[in-house]
Amino acid sequence: MAYLMVNPKSSWKIRFLGHVLQGREVWLNEGNLSLGEKGCDICIPLTINEKIILREQADNLFV
Repeated sequence: MAYLMVNPKSSWKIRFLGHVLQGREVWLNEGNLSLGEKGCDICIPLTINEKIILREQADNLFV
C-alpha cells in the first residue's frame, strides 16, 4: 500500500518493485496522478491536502 500526499511544487515517480505490478510506474506531478503503461494513462486531479491510496491485491491496483 502506498500513501501519496499532494504538494503542487513536487514531482514524484514511483516504480513498483515486486508482485504483479513489477516495473510499472506511477507519476504524481502538479496535483495529478498519472498511471501509465504502453500508452495507457489514467489521470486523477487532486487538490492541496487531498490524498490517494494505492493498494495492490489479487492482481489488481486499487485507487
